[in-house]
Amino acid sequence: MKRSVLICIFLILFFSIYGESIKCPDGSNYEGALIDGVFNGYGEQYWNENLYFKDNYVNGKFEGKGLLVNGANTYEGEFSNGGYSGTGILTSNSGYKYVGTFENNLLNGTGFIVYQNGDSYKGDFKDGYFHGYGTYKYADGKIENGIFENGNFYDPSKKVKSVLGIIFGIAAIISMCANVYFLIKLKKRNN
Repeated sequence: MKRSVLICIFLILFFSIYGESIKCPDGSNYEGALIDGVFNGYGEQYWNENLYFKDNYVNGKFEGKGLLVNGANTYEGEFSNGGYSGTGILTSNSGYKYVGTFENNLLNGTGFIVYQNGDSYKGDFKDGYFHGYGTYKYADGKIENGIFENGNFYDPSKKVKSVLGIIFGIAAIISMCANVYFLIKLKKRNN
């Protein structure tokens, strides 16, 4: 008798905390833990078969590890304050897959991305761009290894070449001016 009462109490508590199922104002369905009417703890929220979130909520926002499918992308990893933050895997229906760190829903920190055409990049990211040290490998075998800035490969040899070009250009102008000066001097001497 005592055992069945304890089981009943447990089931009532379990379903009152974890068994809530509600229709949300945005049209989604939520099943999971509610505290004071707010999503808290494990839950699953479905907008449709292509848009859903499964895992932990804190104060109504995605928090901790979870899975978010939104039709165009699938993200499995860490969330903070409702957004991608921490380590995760982002797979896009357009053909790329990123494994690495996120901050404020953007690729930030270190990671690896591979594209549908076979190109890949491994290295540092900042605000969604290749930024810092990394290696970009093209499908055709070409490799860019070094520093990237805002998504572009920074080739210091091109900067050196352009600086050297400027220096040689200035030297040529100075040399030409000196030659003209000496020709004028020579002409004056001969007159």
